[in-house]
Amino acid sequence: KHHPHIHMMVWSADPKQGFLTEKGIEKMRSQLSNEIFRDELLSLYQKKDLSYSQVRDAAMEAMGRLIREMETGLCHSPIIMEQVEKLAEMLENGEIDLIFGKNMLDADAISQYVDSDRFTVSLSDPTSTRHIVLNTTHDILGDTAVRKALQHATNRQAISEGIFYGLEPAADTLYSPTVPYCDVDLEPYAYDTEEAARLLDEAGWVMGSDGVRAKNGQKLELDLLYNSDSVTEKTISEYLQSEYLKLGISLNIHGEEEQSYRDNMKAGNFDMVFNICWGMPYDPQSSLAAMRAPVYGDYAAQQGLEDKAEIDQAITDILTSTDEAERQELYDFVLTRLHEDAVYIPLTYETNKALYTSELKGVHFGTDQYDVDFASMYFE
Repeated sequence: KHHPHIHMMVWSADPKQGFLTEKGIEKMRSQLSNEIFRDELLSLYQKKDLSYSQVRDAAMEAMGRLIREMETGLCHSPIIMEQVEKLAEMLENGEIDLIFGKNMLDADAISQYVDSDRFTVSLSDPTSTRHIVLNTTHDILGDTAVRKALQHATNRQAISEGIFYGLEPAADTLYSPTVPYCDVDLEPYAYDTEEAARLLDEAGWVMGSDGVRAKNGQKLELDLLYNSDSVTEKTISEYLQSEYLKLGISLNIHGEEEQSYRDNMKAGNFDMVFNICWGMPYDPQSSLAAMRAPVYGDYAAQQGLEDKAEIDQAITDILTSTDEAERQELYDFVLTRLHEDAVYIPLTYETNKALYTSELKGVHFGTDQYDVDFASMYFE
């Protein structure tokens, strides 16, 4: 089968600037991909999800579980944990000089080297966003005031520092401003329990004698679904359950094995559910495109939005537009609407991590999470 490709030469319009930046290359790649694959893009994401699910279910279920557990820092496989510990020992003994990757070492292990003179810890710009999706078709979460109250009731910084040792920075928006097209002027939902309480009071949710708010006889009770294979999601769920109750919000949490968790998310069988963006280099275009069809939980969660049709059309226009200024305007529109609709509670930004001997120089991160630029590394 033939795969379309091009050979391209680029000249600078400014004779004083005879080079391309990484951001410039990334934007050219995005524009060319949209142009070359314009027709395919409209149906690509649904087909991709189907193919991915089939391959994953057949061959990658066990490996996927191990990788997710490694992300949490609590992998239950003695073989994997032995190898992880061996990596740290090899670095300590000088057998290797660099450990590079998002999940190669857990947060506990990396935190031990933060103040070391012998070793250096580096974090990349955000690669993806860990967040909670709110189902706007739910009778309680259909109220924007309740969704915004949950935003203000969520202490992202405490989650970042208490669970991830700061290795996953607190997230204010669905996509980091460092992601192409996502440096949009959005007002973060600051952690403010008084503002959260005010919003709930004004929406008619009155604190009851049992410590749970109610409105017209209905308790302010919500359900948070998480992947039972993820210790991180369970920990965050328990923390939010405790914090939200202080404001009179009863949060029921329950975990399901991955396939059931994903099936329920896709079908919209949830009030609140954990999710992670696709990550660089696929964001924002890929995860936004998937919002237009029942691929993941986004489609179901957004069905209660009055501006859902406008958002979907703007996303379609993004995928087909070849005008850079127009595409940026469309991204501004979509990201602003989703932020103001308060459909997503951003928690933390996932990052790529590098742990290496301090004698090694030139270690840096590329434009996406899979780039490892060995050619730039050297010893003095």
